[in-house]
Amino acid sequence: LLFVPYYSKGNPKVILNPKTDIQEQLKTSNTTYMVKKAIDLQGKAISIPEGSVIEFKRKGTLSNGMVSGNGTTLKGKVKLGCELAGTYTNTEIPVSWLCINDRKILSQQIASIFNLKQKTTVNVDKDITLDGTRKDVGYVAFSGNGRIRNSCSYRVKGDVLLKDVTISDFETYRELFLDMREISCPVNVDIEGLTFDGNWNVSRFLYCPYQNFSEQSNIIITGSNFTRVKNYVIQFRPACTGRITDNIIEDIGTDVFSNVVGLHLGDSDDDSGRMCAQSFVIEDNVFKNFLVPFSNVDDGREAHALLIYGHGNEIKNNTVSDMHTKEGRGSDTGRD
Repeated sequence: LLFVPYYSKGNPKVILNPKTDIQEQLKTSNTTYMVKKAIDLQGKAISIPEGSVIEFKRKGTLSNGMVSGNGTTLKGKVKLGCELAGTYTNTEIPVSWLCINDRKILSQQIASIFNLKQKTTVNVDKDITLDGTRKDVGYVAFSGNGRIRNSCSYRVKGDVLLKDVTISDFETYRELFLDMREISCPVNVDIEGLTFDGNWNVSRFLYCPYQNFSEQSNIIITGSNFTRVKNYVIQFRPACTGRITDNIIEDIGTDVFSNVVGLHLGDSDDDSGRMCAQSFVIEDNVFKNFLVPFSNVDDGREAHALLIYGHGNEIKNNTVSDMHTKEGRGSDTGRD
């Protein structure tokens, strides 16, 4: 069969035929490829020619495979049941474009977006439920006013953006929600307006161990609520700076056998700055209802609202209350 593009204003256009090999129809760059019917890729990966557009019309869908973009634009009534790779001009992909009725497929789709070569935000414009598995990703970027239930946990190699979303209803235990132990350079963590409820099934919201970077990562966390986390909320130990303001961190800790910490920043206060938290503004936060480990011996168990190693930090107008032990014997104020 010969597929001849027709022309209107802008790019030449090709209507994709679901009954013929799709890759064979993707021949020319700077072309609009129109998806008007359901197309099953049958587990195959297709590559889009450079600078082209995939435009979805009527009941058009792409599913069961991978679409590798090359400066590709997704347009129209987009319905995707497949993974993405390569590069796209879309800086944001709404979850309403994805396979929201299958939590396993949706979880893998989102992970594939977070591995695209350019950073692309997933806009949570509808409430979704994921499968709770761990995903290895280049970055994490969620925005929107929707709720993510039973979210995956993410081993992140790059930046984190969480804006206005609600993340809750974790069905099973996971040690970490954001595992940043594999970052290889300083990163940006930008969290604004987040509501995070660990449902006592998340041990740490964000964890990044010591990394010997000479440059600082930038951490901004504002106007967010964190609750029902088992041990640590934020533990970021490499050199860092930033602003943590107007957050509520409450109901932290579930037993007396592990450390309980709200914010742990930096890992040293030496002059090199390689592990220091420096020039932070930490202001107007509320730390409430922490379960404090209790022991009659010095066994290393600790509880802290704030645990900061560094210098030049401005810490003011924060409220710490209801730090208590399981037995109700009062706060371990010497370590708060």
